[in-house]
Amino acid sequence: MSVCSEKSWKTRCIVCVRQTLRRWRTKTRLIHVPDGHFTVAVAPSHRRFVIPTSHLIHPTFRYLLAKTEEEYGFTNNGPLTIPCDEKLFEEIIRSIPRSDQRVNNEICESTVL
Repeated sequence: MSVCSEKSWKTRCIVCVRQTLRRWRTKTRLIHVPDGHFTVAVAPSHRRFVIPTSHLIHPTFRYLLAKTEEEYGFTNNGPLTIPCDEKLFEEIIRSIPRSDQRVNNEICESTVL
């Protein structure tokens, strides 16, 4: 292989890798998860929510986690997916009292493409 064709091949590989990374970044929206929060996906659309960890001790949220365990078990390969309707989940999250009032009862959300 000549030096020129080897350089050309390396350049094509670099361009291909950069294009792949750009496509991947545009397809997946990264969610900033603040300290003291975690993300869950709500079935069936897999819409992602950022939830405060203080919600883990609330009885309603514990019920949702138990339903998740029944539905998917512990061997789920992927994000924690809660088997619940999105609108119902939003109402549940809004009804749980927040210990952090700085957020003003907003739900941080993102849609997975």
